[in-house]
Amino acid sequence: MVIGDTVVRLRAFVPWDATEGVPELIIPPLPTGGYSDPSASVRANVRVRSLPDGTPLLLAPGPLWARFVGRVRLIRLSSPAVRVDIATDGLIWDAVMDTDGHAIVLEQIKDRFAVRAVRPDGTTAWTMKRVAAQYHSQLLADTQGRVFLTCTDAPDHAPTMGDVFLTRVDDRSGHVVARREGCISHMYPDGRVIFTRWDDTRDSWVILDPQTGTESVIEDIDNNRVVMSGLIGLDADGRLYGKTAIGGDCLGRMTSAGHIDWLLDIDGIAASQRHGAAMLVRDDQGSDNGVVLYEEGRVWVNTPPECEDATLKGRRDDGGYMLHKVTNRNDHGTLVHLDPHGRLITTEPAGSDANLTVGDFRMASKSSVTPDGEVLVTVLNPAGVHVVGLKASS
Repeated sequence: MVIGDTVVRLRAFVPWDATEGVPELIIPPLPTGGYSDPSASVRANVRVRSLPDGTPLLLAPGPLWARFVGRVRLIRLSSPAVRVDIATDGLIWDAVMDTDGHAIVLEQIKDRFAVRAVRPDGTTAWTMKRVAAQYHSQLLADTQGRVFLTCTDAPDHAPTMGDVFLTRVDDRSGHVVARREGCISHMYPDGRVIFTRWDDTRDSWVILDPQTGTESVIEDIDNNRVVMSGLIGLDADGRLYGKTAIGGDCLGRMTSAGHIDWLLDIDGIAASQRHGAAMLVRDDQGSDNGVVLYEEGRVWVNTPPECEDATLKGRRDDGGYMLHKVTNRNDHGTLVHLDPHGRLITTEPAGSDANLTVGDFRMASKSSVTPDGEVLVTVLNPAGVHVVGLKASS
C-alpha cells in the first residue's frame, strides 16, 4: 500500500575511515527470521537520528556492537562536521550532541543504565548512575538545549500511567530537575510533549496532550498500526511518524486528527555519491510491479520474474539499479541488474557477501524525524555511510 508522493534525497555521505570518517565494523549475521546465511557477514549498524534543529547525528557502531570494540563515534553532520569518540564497557543506546561537540549518552553496563555527559575530547564530565531506564528508553532534546530521558519502572512492554515518566536532566550538573508522569513520551522540536498508551478496554491507542489535558483515541486498524505501534518522532506541525517491520518495512505519517496521509511499503533503498538516492516501493494494486523513486523523479519497474519479491540494494555506475532476490533460506540469491529506465540488463549469482559488496539500508529509528518532516535512514555500502531523507511531497 502506498499513500501520497515521496521525495527521496541524499542528505550526507561519510566514508569508512577509522580516523576522520565512520569506523567500519564487519560482523557475522544474527540468527533472525527470514534469510540468514552463517557465511554472510554484514556491516554493523550505523544509526542516525535528527537533532532538534534537523541536523543528522550518526552513532557508530549501533547500540548492540559498541561492547565488542569498546568505543563509539558520534558525528554531528553540520558544517563542519563534529566528531567525538567515546570509550565504553557496555552499550551506548542513544546520544545527543550540541554544536560544540558536548554530548550526552544513554549507556548500559550489564543490567544497569546511566546517563553520561561527554566533553568534546571524549572525557566524562559527569555520570548519573542507576537511572530507571530500559533498552527502549531514549534521550529527547529540544531547540532550547534541554535534554530529557524517558524512564520506566514497568517490567514489561505494556506500561500504564505512573509506570512511565519523563525526566529532565540538567546538562551541566547531571541532576534531575523535573519529572512528569504519563506514559510513553514523545517530544516536538520546541519541547512540547505528548504521551501515548494502549487502552485494552477500547482496543485503541490513546494520545494525551498534557498541556491541554485532551485525549485522542486512535482506532486499531492496519494503517494506523503502522504508525502507532512504532512511533519514531513528531514534526513541528504536530504530525506523528511511525514504522513497522510486520509484512515488510512500512513507514507512515498520521495527522494530529488521526488520519494517515503518507504510507510507504519499502522494498529497499540504495545510494551513491554520483547518482544519489533511490527507493523501491511496490504499487498499491497488490501486484509485483514496483516504482523506483529517486531525486529527479520516478521509474516504473514492470517486474519480470527475475524481479518478483526482490529488494533494491545498490546503484550501478550507469545510474541503473541492482536488486537482490532470495528464493529460499539456503540460497545466496540472485543480483538483478536494471538500467536507469528500469529495464532488465542481466542477472548473476549474488554470493554470500552481497550485503558487503553491493549495499544494505537500515530502517528509520527513534528520533529520526526532522522538524520539517523528513525521515532519516542510512544506507551502508563499500564506499561508506549515506544518510538518505524520505519526505512526503505535501
